Amino acid sequence: MPKYHSGRISAVALLVAALSACGGVGAKSGDSGGGSGAAGGGGAGSSLTTMGFGLPDEIAAVRVDAFKKAYPDVKVAINEGQFDEQAFLSAVASGNPPDVVYLGRERIGSYAARGAIQPLDDCVSREKIATDDFYPAAQQQSKYDGKWYAIPEFYNSIVLLVNNKAAKDAGVDPASIDTSDWDALAKLAEKMNRVRDGRIERFGFYPKLPEFLPLWAKANGADILSADGRTAKLDDPKVVEALDYAGRLVESQGGWKKLKAFTETFDYFGEENPFATDKLGAMLTEQFVVSAMAGTTPDADITVLPVKDRQGNPVNNVGGNA
Repeated sequence: MPKYHSGRISAVALLVAALSACGGVGAKSGDSGGGSGAAGGGGAGSSLTTMGFGLPDEIAAVRVDAFKKAYPDVKVAINEGQFDEQAFLSAVASGNPPDVVYLGRERIGSYAARGAIQPLDDCVSREKIATDDFYPAAQQQSKYDGKWYAIPEFYNSIVLLVNNKAAKDAGVDPASIDTSDWDALAKLAEKMNRVRDGRIERFGFYPKLPEFLPLWAKANGADILSADGRTAKLDDPKVVEALDYAGRLVESQGGWKKLKAFTETFDYFGEENPFATDKLGAMLTEQFVVSAMAGTTPDADITVLPVKDRQGNPVNNVGGNA
């Protein structure tokens, strides 16, 4: 999550300030976030339309209530569900976009470059948002050409989550598992994998493709984008090698179709999560999965390890929403 110094910014206060003070993407061209968006003045007859910020999520509900109390004359229209890229871009193209969108930070640079979202620098400055409180990576993902286009929320990092029982069944000390040795990792995946009558009972090692391809590529010494974020490098031999390796991990354990059918039954945040029920041997995942397990299955026998590149150095792929 964003790094806050004690008491300086609360999530609710930040949302209320940002939504009330900043114009939406429908503001006049060239307006740097302080223009005449739908909710700009907060007076009678004003309205605010959101996308990707859905209820009845508990945190979302608290924030919406806080906004309504602060601006009772503003009509709030919340489009339920996850952020829909096609619907958003269609709304922008039609000239009737939502005022505020809630989305993954990895999309921000692309939308900013295409003019689909507007800079918020005037808003950030006027509301005195303490941007230095955010981790550098979150700041970079929320800016384009030196301008703020979003306010970061959450800070997700990737960890290796190991089912100790599966590792011990394979004759391996869970703490010794090392993602830097790809040959050993492939052999371990097959040992932890369990298939009966053609059906997967335990998937040995889940590499999380395509979501974590950037991390696999980085572990192999490559980036999928140029340093300025404008040129794709998916044809880099090291990216291709990383994709091929992670793909072969899946195929050797049953294949994509079986994996998809198997994982669709998973409840990562409940008492029947795949580690508590011995359905996964190991998986690359966001750290919040571990936090959720602490609340639902605190006695689950797991080990959490850093992801390492092929030279043995810690490597990560951070993200979050905005």
